[in-house]
Amino acid sequence: MQAKLEMKDERIAATLTRYREQMDETAAQAMVTFAGEIERRSNAIIPVDTGEQRARSFVEGPLLHEGTNTYTVVVGYEKRGARTGTVNPDTRGTFYAVPLHERLDVRHKDGKQAKFLETALKEMAPRFEEYMAKRCRQVEP
Repeated sequence: MQAKLEMKDERIAATLTRYREQMDETAAQAMVTFAGEIERRSNAIIPVDTGEQRARSFVEGPLLHEGTNTYTVVVGYEKRGARTGTVNPDTRGTFYAVPLHERLDVRHKDGKQAKFLETALKEMAPRFEEYMAKRCRQVEP
């Protein structure tokens, strides 16, 4: 005795393709949103003299690495300097951002600190997986 069930593969394949596209878009957008939260937290604790460095913060991405399922989103300061290794001669640029971030021997005003980007990332990182899962569960096939 035997029972046979059949379903057209085209509908399943089309549904799965749409679902994957929606999932990719949702995941990429969620990464950008989460990176924006890291940027906001970092900007809240960055030492401020003129506000120039805080104004140079950026979120870039998502970048899909060709031939993979890997997305990258970057959070940082002085985007042009970070990319080219050069800085605008009219500003302090990356040559200011790195020491501002790394020098632990400099005292800052209350609530401001060195390691502002690193601290923000460490504070936010434990929530990343749960945040991504929650956002991706919202995608419907």
